Amino acid sequence: MLGVMFSKGEGCEKCDLTAFEYFKQASGDGILPAFHNVANYYMSGVRHDPSHVDRTVGRGGDRGSGGGGGATGPAERGGNGNVTVSVPRDFNAALKYYEFGANHGDPHSCLLLAHWYSTGFTGTQAPLEGITGAGAVRAVTGGTLTEEDGSSEGGGVGGGEMQIRVEQDVARATSYYESAVQIGHPVATFNLAVWYMTGITSTGDVVGSSADVEMDKALENNEEAVRGGGALSSTGEVVIKPDVRRAIQLFDRSSQLGYPQATMNLGQIYRHGYKDNSGNVIEKDVQKAVEVFSRHAGGIDASGCSVNGFPPVAEQLKEILTEQGKSQ
Repeated sequence: MLGVMFSKGEGCEKCDLTAFEYFKQASGDGILPAFHNVANYYMSGVRHDPSHVDRTVGRGGDRGSGGGGGATGPAERGGNGNVTVSVPRDFNAALKYYEFGANHGDPHSCLLLAHWYSTGFTGTQAPLEGITGAGAVRAVTGGTLTEEDGSSEGGGVGGGEMQIRVEQDVARATSYYESAVQIGHPVATFNLAVWYMTGITSTGDVVGSSADVEMDKALENNEEAVRGGGALSSTGEVVIKPDVRRAIQLFDRSSQLGYPQATMNLGQIYRHGYKDNSGNVIEKDVQKAVEVFSRHAGGIDASGCSVNGFPPVAEQLKEILTEQGKSQ
């Protein structure tokens, strides 16, 4: 893709504005990575280097389903005759392109939108966890900025701040997670599995908890919700009911896709057993836990350290095998 070549300077001189224009055209043709990359550029903005002669300026505009706004328009000329067009940072345009990408089946866009809608946010910066792809991507302000606003490193267009807002919509976040699961995104599959373990409400609260399973603190930010420690109060309408059986399916799929955290959680469920707040019970099955942990344990060297594996998983497997050895 020409956009990738210009964004990285592969076989040509690097030019983010040219890359942006090619990505914009590709999005009109429904090419999946293009939606995400156009959105990334709108998040950071692009200043054209006046020393470059850009063949694509003036050709921009909305095409097909990807035309969500923010076209660069005709080229402007500076006092020295060089092109000085920039793509302004525009959060609304970025959001539209992420949504276009998600609706066309781009897993990265699905994951990012699920993250945003799961909590919602208000402020001058948007959380960008999970964003990948070309473009100078940072936590930046939304709104339209002009040439005079100044620039920041990495090609982004700097400037004043505007309030941006995404309303919390857990049901919508769930829909984006489900879409990413169908595409086969391991992280989205893992995140949805965690929601099914605890349940989740429209306000982002867990529906309940269980005291029957121990989860690794290093892997679970929502430790008390997953590990238990008494009933948890929740507000809002239930969006997902606790269903450990569905969680197991999702953890297993994420694990099979190569995500070691999913292997860790799945193995822990089988090692300790689990009862969710809906009353579904998974009985303790140590042998099944061994099979699961073995997926990402790697090898164990003479000192007992994991080799080419995920150390927390390897440690769990080592503990089980040690316990089994002592009991024989």
